Amino acid sequence: MEAIVEQPPPCASTNQFSAEFCSFISACIQKDPNDRKSAHELMAHPFISMYRDLNVDLATYFTNAGSPLATF
Repeated sequence: MEAIVEQPPPCASTNQFSAEFCSFISACIQKDPNDRKSAHELMAHPFISMYRDLNVDLATYFTNAGSPLATF
């Protein structure tokens, strides 16, 4: 509990992930709600917008993966 409350939020490794992905994750997990991006702002983030032209069906992906996210 102390690590969650007292330590800075974790970050994605720039050695493993793109700068856009790391930035997106960082924007999502800010502890202070005032620092956290809204869903609308996140949808305009470069990590999301760089895939905008691809035809990606996330609903089918999550359904086939058996994820609880498929119910949203």
